Amino acid sequence: MDWFGVCVGGSLLAGTIVLAAGYPYGVKEDFKKYMQEERPYRRAAALAFIVIVFGLGGPLWYYSTRTYRAHFDTFPEGQTISLSVQIHLAVTNKTLESELGPLEQIILDHLHDGEVKSPLNIRWNILNEGLRDLRSLEHDRIMSSESLEVYIAVVSPEQWTQFSAINLYLGRGRWAFVQYTSEKEKLVERLHTLIWEVMVDVPHLSAIVKRDMRERMEPWQIAALSPSHQKRLVWDSVPLSMNYIVQVIHVHDNASPDTFRPSNIMEVVGVFAKRLRNVTKIQLSSEHLWDFEISNFFETDVQGRYTLTQEGMERLLKEVDSQLLSVESSLPVLKMIIIEVDVPVVMLDTT
Repeated sequence: MDWFGVCVGGSLLAGTIVLAAGYPYGVKEDFKKYMQEERPYRRAAALAFIVIVFGLGGPLWYYSTRTYRAHFDTFPEGQTISLSVQIHLAVTNKTLESELGPLEQIILDHLHDGEVKSPLNIRWNILNEGLRDLRSLEHDRIMSSESLEVYIAVVSPEQWTQFSAINLYLGRGRWAFVQYTSEKEKLVERLHTLIWEVMVDVPHLSAIVKRDMRERMEPWQIAALSPSHQKRLVWDSVPLSMNYIVQVIHVHDNASPDTFRPSNIMEVVGVFAKRLRNVTKIQLSSEHLWDFEISNFFETDVQGRYTLTQEGMERLLKEVDSQLLSVESSLPVLKMIIIEVDVPVVMLDTT
């Protein structure tokens, strides 16, 4: 509020009232006759002054002290957000081609029965691609498209190149691969999980809709989520910032030569930062930690592979933080650790 304007206006108003009331004390008798004659004019002048002050000063005070409010479009309650998803389903073995037809309707029924938060409305459609060559699918790259399309190939166990315990595999291109099983319920569950929770991620979309509608999630609803969704819910609840500091930390092993070029990594991260510059400003910096005994944080599984467990990640993060200088800034800091070793490492996440 403009207190200075209020005080000035109040003083002028008080003075006007005093002038309008006349001079009750210290006035000679000779002037009382003239004062009585001038009193109507004085009152009229005071009234005109009050009208001018409140008539012009009131709107001026309102427009000069009001808070600016951004304009938000309001949408009708019955409006829906329609999302069309095209699912391309194929097989890599001719013996599985006959099972592809009945499988389509079962998957569609499971997808339609799934819970989607209103006003979000997802329309599912499955396109039968038939028999496709596995090698060609692995090299099939993503093409630019304005629609949301999901590409899934069912691979027979004889053609499955991953570990037998791995049922789902996301290729480097646009195709995702599912290991075939003779148990139809398990196969449908694998396909439904891949489409619902990974490729389209309907629970995440529903969480975004609930957040935008300002619906509070109850504790039992959070407990019912899977551990991975609970972890992601924490990140989704973090308020976004207009500026971020990203530190790229290269951890060099004692026994490993320089197998990576840090300049190329920074160039790739720089390209990502340029894509977000219209929304978020990212300040990039890089650090190098030498003479690091990274093997102390690895474990060896039954197949002789080096694995980095959740406990090992926590110990590695503590060790890296102890050797870095703290960033004296109020901006949020994101740290990306790159482990530079000459042996393959498998990262394990229990969630």
